Amino acid sequence: MRRTVRLSAEAADRYQEFDEENRPLLSDDFFLSQEDAGYFVKEDQAQGYFSASFHEDEADISFYLSRGISFEDACGSLHMLSEMCIRRAHPKKIVCCFDPKYVHVLQACEYYQKGTVYQKKIEPWRGRLKDTVFDQEGYIINQGAMEKIPFGWFTTDAKGCGWIAAYDLLKMCGREQTMQQTAEQLGRRALLGAVCGEPLHDLYLYLRWTGCGCSLSLPFDGDALKCMQKSRYGILLYTHKDGAHYTAYRSLSNGRKLFYNAVYGREDHEETAAEFLQHRELLPFASVIYVI
Repeated sequence: MRRTVRLSAEAADRYQEFDEENRPLLSDDFFLSQEDAGYFVKEDQAQGYFSASFHEDEADISFYLSRGISFEDACGSLHMLSEMCIRRAHPKKIVCCFDPKYVHVLQACEYYQKGTVYQKKIEPWRGRLKDTVFDQEGYIINQGAMEKIPFGWFTTDAKGCGWIAAYDLLKMCGREQTMQQTAEQLGRRALLGAVCGEPLHDLYLYLRWTGCGCSLSLPFDGDALKCMQKSRYGILLYTHKDGAHYTAYRSLSNGRKLFYNAVYGREDHEETAAEFLQHRELLPFASVIYVI
């Protein structure tokens, strides 16, 4: 799993080899006048550096990513840095100095160019929600605490699992957009103010419309599990004792899946796809929207 490690003598000892190779590539002022700074780490291996400072309604960040890091890990690191800034200072925007090496990463994480910098505006809906609604990378994991967010004629805690899963999946695919945009666009497509939630086929067509290169499984467990096994990311629709539910997932290198918003508030929810359905499913008619 990804995490951040603050600068310290202990961290310098632990990541000495990484520092020897990468620290000389940083600008002289990378860590100057910063209130928070450290390493991006995945599975105890350093992948880069970050620094951040805070001024009233603005957070200013810098980051460096090591050569050879995957696009997914690069986006995950920036997601984590953005979420860290939001939790610490709840700024109205996050500003990052322009670096052409990271343009695609910044754009994938909903930063846009303004003059000589890139910035990310923090949407108003975020201010209505507790930090515990999100995991450390800003993915939604607690629908039950979103009673202040509308969806159709209802509120998100009651009917919003579909748009939440779409928001999380688009973020995984490097197509991050605001929560409000996702919920309102899907809410307009839902029948009778989303009284029955979001229909599967409508959700699939919406994701295709956004440019997400996804596919749809047949509506039974055997095909859903086969599609999950070959996918990188996706959305699982399954039935449990309280009705139908959508959950986004990410495939891990160990063959297991990381599920989002399946158990409200649970972070790092890791299981195999078969285990997940065995423990929760009521009827064997799961479907998957998946990205290979």
